[in-house]
Amino acid sequence: MPTKKLSAILINMLKSRRSTERKLAAYMLSEPLKAAMMSAEQLAEAAGVSSASLSRMLRSSGLICYAQLRSELAVEEDSSLPDRSIPVSDAAAAMTTICGLINSSIESCRGMMTAELIDKTADLLSHSSEIFVIGLGTSSVTAQYAYTKLFRLGLICSFSADGIIMKMKSVLMKRGSTLIAISSSGRTKIVVESAILAARSGAKVIAITDYRASPLAKTADILLSTTNRLSPEASDAELPLIQGQLTIIDILYSLLSARLGNKTFELTRDIVHDDKQSFE
Repeated sequence: MPTKKLSAILINMLKSRRSTERKLAAYMLSEPLKAAMMSAEQLAEAAGVSSASLSRMLRSSGLICYAQLRSELAVEEDSSLPDRSIPVSDAAAAMTTICGLINSSIESCRGMMTAELIDKTADLLSHSSEIFVIGLGTSSVTAQYAYTKLFRLGLICSFSADGIIMKMKSVLMKRGSTLIAISSSGRTKIVVESAILAARSGAKVIAITDYRASPLAKTADILLSTTNRLSPEASDAELPLIQGQLTIIDILYSLLSARLGNKTFELTRDIVHDDKQSFE
């Protein structure tokens, strides 16, 4: 993954008026390890530019030589996963950059998971008397996705993206039930307060967050983090790594589906079959 210095250079290049610089930056941000293994000619070809354009980029960015570029591309750092969305005016560069970010997000999530952790989480969910899934803002998208997956497996569960309802229901939870609290930053006040209330009521708390150190993480019996980062680099970070969050849900769904069976999934699928328009 690129160093912080190189990542900053490449992100800035995405705003360049030169399409060649945007293409090079987009490719290196999305495929840093592949780029680090390429010759200058191979990198230029992969990015869809000329070797002369690559040389010009090296000079304008302040890098001494191509060897330095390759070295900085190969450094393992979490800084390749930015906290903020990257504005890219070039459509092709935007496609390359964002798809690369999604791939990096999923790989980061995979690196945080262990079979033991997933087994423990799936076991808790399968034996819960009730599951309550909560999230606000963008995290509510993950929360509703999780709810939809879980209830179709026959698990007793509910979902809320309403802060008041979250707190009222959390305080009424009982021993044997489980709260799934989703917050990208792990610092959303109402979500954290709901997790504390649920824990005090005797429920177990599963936290899904993008950062390992947070108030929400401290309340959790099980922490599922999408990155190895401790906390957001800034308080107004705007890019939750939702692809990693959804990946966690899909992993759990796959495992629970095998353990619990697909009868209720098939029932819910069949009941809406006639509601889907046929083009035959």
